[in-house]
Amino acid sequence: MIGIPLWMVVQFVDFSKQTIIKQIIYAVSLCLFTLFVWLAVAYIILYILVPIAVFDTLWTSIFVRIVVGLLVYIGLWQWYKRMLFQENNEDSIIEKKIEQPNEVESKVILDTIVTKEGSNIRVISLIEIVYLQAEGDYVLIRTHDGGYVKEQTMKSFEQQLPAHQFVRVHRSYIVAVAALKGIELYEKQQYVLLLKNGEKIKMSINGYKLLKQQLAL
Repeated sequence: MIGIPLWMVVQFVDFSKQTIIKQIIYAVSLCLFTLFVWLAVAYIILYILVPIAVFDTLWTSIFVRIVVGLLVYIGLWQWYKRMLFQENNEDSIIEKKIEQPNEVESKVILDTIVTKEGSNIRVISLIEIVYLQAEGDYVLIRTHDGGYVKEQTMKSFEQQLPAHQFVRVHRSYIVAVAALKGIELYEKQQYVLLLKNGEKIKMSINGYKLLKQQLAL
């Protein structure tokens, strides 16, 4: 529960763009707010569920609860910062592609992708692909008739797929241009990609820029 108010704020706010003093003020303020909400909700629930005599004794454990809350808060904050670093690192790679569109590399361009599941082998034509999604050390290849898993990295797919047919719109998604239906703004500088099959995919800011460049918008 303590992570809910924290996540509601940090997923839309990049504190790293602020000065050090403001970062400290925001972090402390968010910590106090999160602890207050967590303790208030916890004690309200306990007040409703337990007898008054038992509830009165629970106040002696508030210090322990605050310490536990602080430890959980710090853990969640560090996890968020690590996720933000990974996101920014992926975005910086996309940004370099935007800034250097004429850079030519020696690479193999795919025209099909071969997957194997047990004894079954599937040869997937590029025109069948809707999008590719990162799944740990694997990539899920979503086609018009289902999904297929291949042990390969998103980076290698990004390098080997035809640039005029596929765009990496997020660190976890490479989308086929032919599968696009539209783009929607759902938060400030946050976009969702609409696909012809009805699915929606979140785009990063630089992924949005790269897609606009690809579509000549």
